[in-house]
Amino acid sequence: MFVKKRGSVLISTILILSLIIIITNCAFKMMKNNNEMEYLYKHDGDIYNLKNSEKNSLFEFMQELNKEEIEKVFEGDFQKTNSNNTLNYNKEKNIFYLRNCKKPIQERKVKYIKKNKKIILIPTYKIKYIE
Repeated sequence: MFVKKRGSVLISTILILSLIIIITNCAFKMMKNNNEMEYLYKHDGDIYNLKNSEKNSLFEFMQELNKEEIEKVFEGDFQKTNSNNTLNYNKEKNIFYLRNCKKPIQERKVKYIKKNKKIILIPTYKIKYIE
C-alpha cells in the first residue's frame, strides 16, 4: 500500500514537471517570435534583409578597394563615401562598417575575405541604429 501511494506521487510529480517544461518552452518560442515581429513592424524588414542600395554600394566599394593594392588598403583607418552609404574601416578592430545616410541611420558590420589578391566584402546581420 505504501509503495502504491509513493509511486503515484512520483508519477504525478514527473507529469507536472514535464507540463511546466512544455509551457515554458512554448512561452520562450512566443517571446522570440514576438521580438522578431517587433523588428519587422519597427524597421520595415527583418535583420537579415539587405536593401538593394546596400547591395549596390557594397559592390561599388568592393570594386574601388580591388583597384588598389591590398597592403595599402589596410594600412590605417579610412572612410569611403558614395551617394547613399559610407564604408568605414577600423584598423584596431580589423572590421568594416557600412553606414547608410537615410533615416533611420544604421551601421552594419561587414566582414571581409582576402582571396586571390581580391577583397570580398560580406555583410552581417549585426546592425546598430544611431539616433
